[in-house]
Amino acid sequence: MKALIIGGGNIAGIHCMVFRSLGVELAGVCDLNIDAASALTEEYGGTAYCDVDEALLQDIDFAVICTPSGTHAELAIKAMEMGKNVVVEKPLALTAADVDKVLETEKRTGKTCAVVAQLRFSDSYIKIKEALDRGELGTIVMSSLSMKYFREKSYYISAWKGTKKMDGGELMNQGLHGVDVMCGLLGAPVSVAGKVATRYHSIEAEDTAVAHLAFENGSIGTIDSSTAVRFSKDRRFEICGTKGLIVLEEDKITLAEGVNIKQNKKGNEYSGSSNPMDIGTTLHTRLYKNILAAFEGKEKLYYTTEDAATTVKVICGIYESSETGKAVKIR
Repeated sequence: MKALIIGGGNIAGIHCMVFRSLGVELAGVCDLNIDAASALTEEYGGTAYCDVDEALLQDIDFAVICTPSGTHAELAIKAMEMGKNVVVEKPLALTAADVDKVLETEKRTGKTCAVVAQLRFSDSYIKIKEALDRGELGTIVMSSLSMKYFREKSYYISAWKGTKKMDGGELMNQGLHGVDVMCGLLGAPVSVAGKVATRYHSIEAEDTAVAHLAFENGSIGTIDSSTAVRFSKDRRFEICGTKGLIVLEEDKITLAEGVNIKQNKKGNEYSGSSNPMDIGTTLHTRLYKNILAAFEGKEKLYYTTEDAATTVKVICGIYESSETGKAVKIR
């Protein structure tokens, strides 16, 4: 299969490495900075472009969106309307309205929009999901998700980072994977209430957030998230039930009591809590194997556009709650 990458930043390199390992041909890289596009094509092959319309006219099977977050929905819609399947880096969009536009376009064009959520392909996530489906934790009582990260002020030197229009804040950027895992394991919350603040960085969006979530099964959960906490800690997600509890740190099961799960303290990836690029390619490779099979009609997407839409809407609900001071219904 032939792929086009739109956006030549750091994360594009991860996709290029996975393509090489899976035998996907890199047909080209498009970036407004032609030098950034050329740097990748010189190493991995393909043609460098700086015009997205020209790039999408080429003979490709799918386009990969690796641009700033605020452009994801627009570019995904453009690619699908030009007859291409698409892979979108997280988040799918920054607003609920844009998420719905992507879903409508996917349905109307018949093309497939896949979203990057590699943590759902970790061994630990799958084991916990299976245990929950078997009811091993009993009645879920409560859950907590803690993401205490740190980013130097220099991290936000780029013009788009830290803006509401293009970045969406630390919860939509750094915290999204954790929220997505929470939604994947416990289901979408029915309502959220939250508060966000900017405590350290000189940015428009938040660098700190807390939230309370109510789930359909009656359980309650909490989220605390930040990029302003010195000495970053690994993401920690705890699920407590009437029969047992599980603690997931990054993609490692560090505690499992009352359930038929062995601790998995090795995990599949490194932690990106301090360095966002300190990740491997193992989970992206698993993700792409499923995506490529889905593009060929051999498998269904394990992680659907609807799944990605739910996570974005939960985070948008927390933002809305912070502004209004009221709980927000998700569905």
